[in-house]
Amino acid sequence: MSTLLLGSRTARSILGFTGFAIKPSYLQELRSSLRASRSLSSSPVGPFHFNVVETPQYSSNIVFLHGLLGNGKNLRTFARELCRQQQARGILVDLPGHGSSKHCLAATTSISNCLLGLHQTLQAAGIGNDDDDDDDNVSWSLVGHSMGGRIALQYANHSDSFPQPQRLVLLDTVPGGLNASVMHVMRVAETFLPVVAQTNLTRKELVHKLTQEHGIDLATAQWLGGSYDTQTREFSFSLEGARNLVHCFFERNDPTGLSSFVETIEHVLRHNVKIERVDIVRGGKNRSWDSVQDQVSQLEALEQFPPSQSQLRVHLLPNAGHWVHTDDLPGLIQVLKS
Repeated sequence: MSTLLLGSRTARSILGFTGFAIKPSYLQELRSSLRASRSLSSSPVGPFHFNVVETPQYSSNIVFLHGLLGNGKNLRTFARELCRQQQARGILVDLPGHGSSKHCLAATTSISNCLLGLHQTLQAAGIGNDDDDDDDNVSWSLVGHSMGGRIALQYANHSDSFPQPQRLVLLDTVPGGLNASVMHVMRVAETFLPVVAQTNLTRKELVHKLTQEHGIDLATAQWLGGSYDTQTREFSFSLEGARNLVHCFFERNDPTGLSSFVETIEHVLRHNVKIERVDIVRGGKNRSWDSVQDQVSQLEALEQFPPSQSQLRVHLLPNAGHWVHTDDLPGLIQVLKS
């Protein structure tokens, strides 16, 4: 397949995050919750805010989900280039508790609420409507970076509840629970960022304090600084919403007994009849992958011996860190075309 967006499946016959091959009892409970929520005439969980990357005469759509403490604009440059090359319309979603969806906190309180809110967002954007026919005119792909990949994977893992994309792309979404670097960023966010509202820091001064006084790497500090509004002295994310999403989507905090990341990918490949291809892109300089090499090996085995006609592709960008879309944009575009 040479393009990111794929058309109708001609013959029908597993990454992101901590794995969700869901136990039957939990899956039944989640399905019931989703059915009850969708039966309401109006819901407080969505739609989320989104921005559109316009492309003349587009025939497909690409939906982009950002990572923890970010917003849709984080992926804007990547989205523009990918949509230009694919002749697709891009939808940059602000996840609940983030960006202009900062106050959509109801959608952060459970997996079912978050997925329902995402579904309502896609409907608002004219994507994945329940009555869509499966043809090239309505084909779409779902791309998630980091935690956005975790949410995207769960959306694909509930194919019986929501209309599905033809392709799923997970950008440096590392399996397992919160790694040490993410836990450190969250601790700093909890303790230091609330204090910033009481100061007159410039964005440059904020980045300096994060790097020199709190041990945050420069790239992450600049990313956090980009979410800071010097006029309102506020960050474009809700700490409460971020905490809620971490609790829902990271294995270490999950009380439901959900299974491994690899099992989730395999479940999607076996049972999601709409998805034709899953892409996992790893940043070679992101040391968080070092502790999950066993899962990487299992994913590579699934790539060689897929359990269905759906394809799995595991890519490595050796010169990129966690921010694969900025560290090696040409390389990322190239592997998604392969």
